[in-house]
Amino acid sequence: MVENIKKSERLALDEIGDAAISAFIDLLQKYPIVWDKTLPDYKNNIKKGLAFKAMDEEMRVAGHTSAAGLISTSQLYGLIKRRYKREWGRAYYHSSGSSGSSNVNKWAFLDALSFLHNHVEDSSRRVQTGFNPQAQSDLSEPSRTNEAYVQDNTNALSEFEDYDVLYSPMASSVVSTSLSIPVASTSQVSSVATTDIFSPGWRKRKLREEEKRSQAAELRSQIEVLKSMKETCAVPQLINLPSINQKYVELWASRLDALPRQSQARIRLMVEHALFEENIHTH
Repeated sequence: MVENIKKSERLALDEIGDAAISAFIDLLQKYPIVWDKTLPDYKNNIKKGLAFKAMDEEMRVAGHTSAAGLISTSQLYGLIKRRYKREWGRAYYHSSGSSGSSNVNKWAFLDALSFLHNHVEDSSRRVQTGFNPQAQSDLSEPSRTNEAYVQDNTNALSEFEDYDVLYSPMASSVVSTSLSIPVASTSQVSSVATTDIFSPGWRKRKLREEEKRSQAAELRSQIEVLKSMKETCAVPQLINLPSINQKYVELWASRLDALPRQSQARIRLMVEHALFEENIHTH
């Protein structure tokens, strides 16, 4: 690949396609001398240079180029490493000149690779990197935690932008509606800008999205249980409405305790409508 330092300094990772970055991550697994500071030959610049040249050739043969033109794998490595330090390792990364924990001399690009791989997989982009952090027993544990990105997690259900659309008062139809999360197709993947992979705050957003999905699944499960009890614990038809409400309180209200507090009243109305629709209309 063409060596052009000035051009690489102007290049941003968002100008390089997802496929090219994924292929490059694949190659890095084959050439640990480039990134693993724990290897005895890590400081052997000759071997390291040969590794970069080999990756250059493999990338060229595979036809991976960026929108701004060809760029060497050594330059691409530098771009990703700098972005990693800025967006992901800000709170944890220490330069090799610092003193302190073993992480200083064992930065091992594995953390950056894990960062890329997990984001690509978890965001349903399905860009296969071929990298499995669990497959390498000696490097399976990241050296840094995600605690800094979990601090401000809040109740996900309260963050739905349009709660009434997701959970309409017409509970009988909502209960049967799937709240599945759409997955990006392969054709959509190629159009996704790489800049989103490295955008600040993506991990917080992913955590909130996962929390929303978990809460929605739990909510659907709770409502399905309540709905099924309509057949197993049917309320007698020939009773007045207050008696229906009392029966409801006895049989079902306690099950709502598992739901978020701010949604209990709304869900209670929905479930009442779903369970006692016939009774309410007859009285």
